[in-house]
Amino acid sequence: VQRDSITGPGIVVKIADSARVTAWPAGTARVYTLHYRMTPGDTGAQNVLKLTARSVTYPTIADTGYAAVRRGAPRLTLLKAASVAVLKPGEDVEYTIAFTNAGTFDARGTVVTDSIPAELAYKVASEAVTLPLGLAGTIEYSNDAGTTWTYVPVSMGCGAPAGYDRCVTHLRLSVAGDLAPNSAGSGSLRFSVTSLTSNASLVTKVYFPREIFPLSAVLVSLVDFVIGASVLIALMVYYQVAPTATLLALPWVLAVHIMFTLSISLLLAMGNLFYRDVKYLFEVLITVWMFATSVLYPMDRVGGMAGTLLRLNPMTPIIDSYRAILFRGELPEMLPFTAVAIASVAILSVGWLTFHRSEYMFAECI
Repeated sequence: VQRDSITGPGIVVKIADSARVTAWPAGTARVYTLHYRMTPGDTGAQNVLKLTARSVTYPTIADTGYAAVRRGAPRLTLLKAASVAVLKPGEDVEYTIAFTNAGTFDARGTVVTDSIPAELAYKVASEAVTLPLGLAGTIEYSNDAGTTWTYVPVSMGCGAPAGYDRCVTHLRLSVAGDLAPNSAGSGSLRFSVTSLTSNASLVTKVYFPREIFPLSAVLVSLVDFVIGASVLIALMVYYQVAPTATLLALPWVLAVHIMFTLSISLLLAMGNLFYRDVKYLFEVLITVWMFATSVLYPMDRVGGMAGTLLRLNPMTPIIDSYRAILFRGELPEMLPFTAVAIASVAILSVGWLTFHRSEYMFAECI
């Protein structure tokens, strides 16, 4: 991030990225505008602004305030895997493409394009798309290397066997809606990590429950989650997906989701206060966590030891419970959901207790 200029009343000195005001009458308010020039590749870049004010009567006494300006931007990551390592003639291969927004802002107009190797023939109507709640995807086909996208696959196209089409060269998935940063849970965690360090003046000067900071981050993301759900409701109406009586179980799933997110938020906020590298490590872990959750693919497609480990992810039963209630009209699987609920209560209790016991050290480490 590069600071371009500072404008406002009373500025008499400008040096590089600093500005000085020699006189500011008591009891008055002023507005200063900082202009930033953003360059590509500055995703997540941050500048810390420092304001120092000295008294005219007592020039040795100064008050200093800080504010962080951070660029919010989407950051898409993509992972493609094949169902077999070595393909024999006449066999089918299934490609799985998982993509996620690991940034801090919604990604709008997401388009994923995939090319089909010349040695392979597309199996007509074989694709399956799984997207986060509230999003819809459209698949388009090209027979001219992506120049146009109006081709309709047909069986035995370009001399392929029955059920296949050799004419298809590319597939394109267009996502209708905003691809949120991972999910409401991860969005809460991102804000919660820096919730204490970003409010240093309040943490050190005013006494009140410090849990308010990570809790407010979770509640803000909950509001975003509810607003995003309105898009899902509109799509359910459009596709005539009727709600069932299982919708009464939705508040329980949401409550467990909030408890689990709040418990992790308390631990992350406290950890980042004592060890400032936590927020950078978290950015890496949340991306891995995204792919280890059944957000972009159903868990029944992953078997073996990997499938067992992925099912131990606490977010998997929560996501699957949302799907069961909203899309299939079924109650969540009781065993995994109950286990996550018990674990959420336990982690929240431990996190809250640890947070309180460490609270007296917050001002010293801020």
